[in-house]
Amino acid sequence: MGTHCYRFCRYWRRRYCSVVKKTNKTKPPPKWLVPVFAGTAMLGFQIQGEYDWFDHQTGLLPEGIVVVKAVQEEAPWRPWSYVFPQTMRFIAADVANSAKNKIDPNLVLVDLYFFERRHTAKRVPQIIDCMQGARTDFTQSFYQIIRFKSRINVNMVST
Repeated sequence: MGTHCYRFCRYWRRRYCSVVKKTNKTKPPPKWLVPVFAGTAMLGFQIQGEYDWFDHQTGLLPEGIVVVKAVQEEAPWRPWSYVFPQTMRFIAADVANSAKNKIDPNLVLVDLYFFERRHTAKRVPQIIDCMQGARTDFTQSFYQIIRFKSRINVNMVST
């Protein structure tokens, strides 16, 4: 059995060495080949990262936050975006922590989060009228007006 193993190894060693010698006889690859492959790999990695951004960000959102709108864009410096548009920004609503108005249940106070590629997310509290499809920013002055009106309504009801 030892002689068979020796002959088998010797046979494959000769075959392998002849293949290596044949490949070494060919001319070397051109010098521009490595930079072209490196540039193509970097460009492909960047494109893949830009297309995965939306899925990655929505995967990081906690439960109760729902994507309301996603905006897809095309650009002339990214010609492939005309075929496969990119999602560059989206709006998410915190429906788990939304609050309905006690006086008018069609009015809902909800936090909207505005996400944009290469920017920090912005949180904007908004009042949404579900019947009319209208919305407005919920600012401190708006809060004081509502609080003042609710005091008047409470005073009128109690007297």
